[in-house]
Amino acid sequence: MEKKVKIILFGPRNVGKTNVGLFLSERLGIGHIDLDDILTEKHGSIQDIVSGKGWEYFRRIEYKILHNILTKWQDKNSIIVLGGGTISHEYDKYRKKNIDILNKFQPTEKIMLLPYKDLSRNSEILSNRTHINSKPEERKPPLTDLPPQKETTYILKTREKYYTDFASYILYTEEMKENEIADKIIKIFKLNSGTLYYDID
Repeated sequence: MEKKVKIILFGPRNVGKTNVGLFLSERLGIGHIDLDDILTEKHGSIQDIVSGKGWEYFRRIEYKILHNILTKWQDKNSIIVLGGGTISHEYDKYRKKNIDILNKFQPTEKIMLLPYKDLSRNSEILSNRTHINSKPEERKPPLTDLPPQKETTYILKTREKYYTDFASYILYTEEMKENEIADKIIKIFKLNSGTLYYDID
């Protein structure tokens, strides 16, 4: 049975969502849309938005941009990458709206990326990536007053239910490189470079 390819990639900060999405887009020849990239193109860095107007304002504009993206790509093949908190942040009104419009978009798969099942191991890995993968001025603002690794542990705990409830599939990436993760997704879901999605059934 042939369907549109409409994949949502999500998970915590520094899990590799953006690059996995780019590799998938290249492999399949379909559009790649990164919510955080579009938001910062329109409004400036997340650091500046949050320091100037706060997290609630950021979540409000995030919802509006997500709504516009989903409307534009409703009938097109696409890889859409969410921010780490898009479906799991603390502002109920916007979080619930995000989940609602994402489900109405009817994605073929909602794939959560996470290194391992073990919480403490994930906290260590994702915290380390913050310092390895980005310059200080490019890092996203803290979500709590906790030290980085403790914040990561806390955020993973508080967002776990939202992530798992939303996911149609959880992919534990372990030590795979981002291009290998993309290849594994293609294999798992029998995706084809002709932009067709093949049902497993």
